[in-house]
Amino acid sequence: MKTCRQCATTWENGDYCPVCGMQHDILSAYSYPELPQPQTTQKKPISAGTILIAILVSITAFLMLLLYTGFKESQKRKQPSNNNHDTKSSAIASDYDSAEAQKNVLAMQQEKGIFPSGTYAVGKEIPAGEYVIVYSGSDGYGDFPISIYADASCTEESELYFTWAQNSHIVPLEEGQYIKFSHSTLYDPTKNTLPLDPFSQSGMYQVGNTIAPGTYTLVPSHDQYGGEYQIFSSINCIAPIVRESNYISYNATTEITLQEGEYLKMTFCHLDPKNNTDSGES
Repeated sequence: MKTCRQCATTWENGDYCPVCGMQHDILSAYSYPELPQPQTTQKKPISAGTILIAILVSITAFLMLLLYTGFKESQKRKQPSNNNHDTKSSAIASDYDSAEAQKNVLAMQQEKGIFPSGTYAVGKEIPAGEYVIVYSGSDGYGDFPISIYADASCTEESELYFTWAQNSHIVPLEEGQYIKFSHSTLYDPTKNTLPLDPFSQSGMYQVGNTIAPGTYTLVPSHDQYGGEYQIFSSINCIAPIVRESNYISYNATTEITLQEGEYLKMTFCHLDPKNNTDSGES
């Protein structure tokens, strides 16, 4: 008995199906069982709820990370690092050392009675009294400025006294005042012996100290231009008292008489050592 693989008809005699005419022994796609097809797995679509849950979880994790980061930063600000503390401590120590060094230098200056160019508070940094300021530069004519102020502002409005001195100058200082000078050094004459010479250079000198009382001849210090002089009975910086003043021609001389306690200021002129009636020289 034969069975047609195409129409499933059965017959007994013959090679062809009596119904569809399919030859019994032909090899074809119809004469073999259908080969098994590979199985494919179909993915299930992701639901909107699942996506929403995933988004919410991500946002929650991000917010928690931000909160944690902010907490750590706040803790860091509350607890400054040792490096900052050490730096601050070092700066304070440095300022302290600098202040101590300045204090020690000022104490040494006060002890020796020698003060370099600068600004000083009278009564605090420099004692009140009469001082001699000597030019410390190395060029020009020995000129240097001196200012005395009524307060710490050291402005033009508070200026009590100003002069351009030459070689040396004498200033009386009162407590509460401020003195400013440059290109020179201030000396306490009670603690220092100064090599001042009114017979060779201009400057300011005290009669009875650097210069003995007597009659002297003033001569110009240069042969191309003249000079001038002033004799003070008092040198209070606010209202000095001038007893005598005059100019000297570059080719002339002038005779002056000095009394005990007076002050002689000479600019571009000096005393002639060869004509000093007090010393007996002729």
